[in-house]
Amino acid sequence: MRLIGRDAITLAEKKLREAIQICLLQSCTVGFQARLHRDLGVVYVAGMKRVEDGKDEFAMALTADATVILAASMDTPTGQESVR
Repeated sequence: MRLIGRDAITLAEKKLREAIQICLLQSCTVGFQARLHRDLGVVYVAGMKRVEDGKDEFAMALTADATVILAASMDTPTGQESVR
């Protein structure tokens, strides 16, 4: 099954949210949790145009691990602006 467009973005959001919930129960490393939040932020900002939600996820990522970096796919003016 190959998803395209909005379906793929919606599935990515769902899977990342599920992974974050699993990490709460399984005690994942803070670095892994930070990357999940960062990636969900990317989905929100780049895929869904939900900039404020993306900012919240980036803030959670940086709170968990201040060394987490922005994914290369977000190295755009919009992406950079959303992490400020």
